[in-house]
Amino acid sequence: MINPDILISKKILYVISAIILLFAGGIFLWSDIGIQKMQESDRFSINIGGHIVNAVIADSPEEREKGLGGRTSLESNEGMLFIFEDEELYSFWMKDMFFSIDILWISSGGKIVDVRRRVSPETYPESFTPRAPARYVLELPAGLSEEYNLDIGDEITM
Repeated sequence: MINPDILISKKILYVISAIILLFAGGIFLWSDIGIQKMQESDRFSINIGGHIVNAVIADSPEEREKGLGGRTSLESNEGMLFIFEDEELYSFWMKDMFFSIDILWISSGGKIVDVRRRVSPETYPESFTPRAPARYVLELPAGLSEEYNLDIGDEITM
């Protein structure tokens, strides 16, 4: 004869095991989704002059401080988008840069408020400050702002 207490204990053990497996699977799935979303959110498509630029986001103090420093190049459709909390006069320099870039300061409304073209690493430690407050700064490969005919007042769609 089978002891009913043993049957109940085995059923409880199976239920607890199933709950643990579901919980562990849920954590794995959640963390995998979190990683995917983080990777997706690290890049942002920007429409500038009818052209799409894939920008890496720099929105933390550490990311903004490093910027493109240490990188050796940007692809022709690549950039870095600096996102700030408020519109201010954000200055940029070419510390640890190895290639020239174009710098666009953009208002919270999406209008270019200033452009500096072909800023070279040799300009360091000089800082470049926009003529008007901006909430976003977009760094592009040197010459791209001319190629796309971008200028002050043009709109950027993010």
